[in-house]
Amino acid sequence: MSKDRILEEFRKLRKAFENPEIKKLFEYYNKTIQFTFPDIDIDAFMQIGNSAIDAIGVGIAETELGITLDSTLFFAILDGAEDPESAYENGKIKTKGDVSELAKLRKLFL
Repeated sequence: MSKDRILEEFRKLRKAFENPEIKKLFEYYNKTIQFTFPDIDIDAFMQIGNSAIDAIGVGIAETELGITLDSTLFFAILDGAEDPESAYENGKIKTKGDVSELAKLRKLFL
């Protein structure tokens, strides 16, 4: 796993906003999400603003929500092989900030 592959997945998520349901769900959403992948020692962020991904990058950003998970789990969630709710309940995903945001993000990632 590499930072390039993670950033590529973030870029692919931009297409999700072509879906009118996703666009409406994130209409007034303006937050930056920090992802930490301890297994590969990478921090990456995604800034979502008014139904679009405004920015993605590697490093630490000032964020409202932090999500820590292994990169293999991240890709398994994107592929549908792992349920994010079960992973969270089993402690495979750790968060900082408003946990209720995960439900909204789940719709974006799945």
